[in-house]
Amino acid sequence: MIVGLIFIIISAPIWISVTFFYLFAMGLLYLALTGLDIFIAIINIVNEGYEFDQAMTSIFAGLLDSFSKWFVRIDDIYDFFWEFGRYDHQGWAIAISIFLFLIYASSGK
Repeated sequence: MIVGLIFIIISAPIWISVTFFYLFAMGLLYLALTGLDIFIAIINIVNEGYEFDQAMTSIFAGLLDSFSKWFVRIDDIYDFFWEFGRYDHQGWAIAISIFLFLIYASSGK
């Protein structure tokens, strides 16, 4: 557990920045899927004769579904780093932590 904690603390700038990029990419993906839901709802109104309230319910449900799927992905990268450092590869985590510490120490001069 100590190795995982040290690895998380030392590698924090990396996994935090990767998390922001990951969330941005996932946000774009879910935004595109919401746009696809809107497009399908418009097609259903025109071709299938759906009512407007049915289409709006479908759009709203798709938007809430996309947001809920996006929101739970906040800790995906953190979990990966934690599992890597604590359970999966403790030796590699120690080596990477020492390497990152040396990089941080040399860039501070």
